[in-house]
Amino acid sequence: MTINQSINQYKTARKMKTFILMIFLLLGSATTFTQPMPMNDYHGPITTGFWLYPFMTQAQADQMIGYDILILHNELFYKESPMIDYIIGKNPKIKLFVYFNPVEFFVPPYEDCPWAIKMVKELNNGEKKAWWLLQPNGKPATFWTGADGRKTNLMDMRITSAMINGEVYPEYIANKFNQDILRDKRIVGVEVDNAWPDIYWLGLFIVGNKGLDFDRNKIADKNPEAINQDWKAGENRFIKLIRQYKGENFIIIANPGSNLAYNVDLNGKIFENWPIKNAGDNTNGGWNIGMYNASKTGPYSVLNADKGNWFFTLCSAMLLDKACFADVQNAPYRTAYKINLGKPLEPQPSNFKKNLPIYSRKFEKGTVYVSPKQGKAWIHDTNDQPLYNQEGQCVQ
Repeated sequence: MTINQSINQYKTARKMKTFILMIFLLLGSATTFTQPMPMNDYHGPITTGFWLYPFMTQAQADQMIGYDILILHNELFYKESPMIDYIIGKNPKIKLFVYFNPVEFFVPPYEDCPWAIKMVKELNNGEKKAWWLLQPNGKPATFWTGADGRKTNLMDMRITSAMINGEVYPEYIANKFNQDILRDKRIVGVEVDNAWPDIYWLGLFIVGNKGLDFDRNKIADKNPEAINQDWKAGENRFIKLIRQYKGENFIIIANPGSNLAYNVDLNGKIFENWPIKNAGDNTNGGWNIGMYNASKTGPYSVLNADKGNWFFTLCSAMLLDKACFADVQNAPYRTAYKINLGKPLEPQPSNFKKNLPIYSRKFEKGTVYVSPKQGKAWIHDTNDQPLYNQEGQCVQ
């Protein structure tokens, strides 16, 4: 079915739905007074930028100052980059978050990452070496490969990791992060990367490996239920400690958004490379389960576009009452990211799991349409004429 056929089919169903609703309201008005549907003020998704480099020039800062939220690499705060005050001076309303991945460190660390250098040195000292994850062959468990070929080594985030000086690893790293980075009062939120609810899968993912050796007996541990439970408890301990250190008004978001884990202590999740992958439902590339999850994971949940689909991602976020939108990582801010259609005249859809051909939401100044199967979106004005095309270009 083409997009035009889908639109015509959708409009016919929508008119019938509206007709039935009008009859219902007219019949009901004889005995009751219908209150307007309560709606929050709408000003579009919160624009969110990622700057995940440990360095920043003034020219680079100038490209990022338009965002509502800017997530900065933790090294910029540790190094007290003058660009932080520069950004605040240019945009006093901007909310600065700090990016942190407590699960892995590049080994060796990059030369312009003094905090990582300090942490890797500490973690390679004495008993703390027990917190590095190993493969059964004794080699480090690695996950990510940098542009120059160096790899990240993984840490043991389990609640049952080695107890050293009265702390397991999740407690140690939360304390160090709070002391060294979160002491900066300009930080109002944090993105916790790789807040996985389990870890057993990673032991099978590593090339040439057949598991992880937590107890260091040269044999892969084979109890996935216990391993995953301990890992989830350790991640949960880390997040709860950050909440305890920083208070209820501090904003905590976590990646990935493929699950609903840790929701009670989070304000949102990152839905990286939208639509979300590996969430257990690949319908429309994961769009439906991603939208369902995003509607449940808090007001600071970020729909983070994959390369080339920023407008599809932005319109998906506009279907939700409260959500954030982000283009690809390190993307300069664009005024096109803010489309002001006024307040919504309809509630957010509640049927994301039904796999409809088109989802829509009507606003004061137009209607947003999203076709998850086609991976396309567009906006019409109040006269049902094209306002934004599928490339995100205003055509009026």
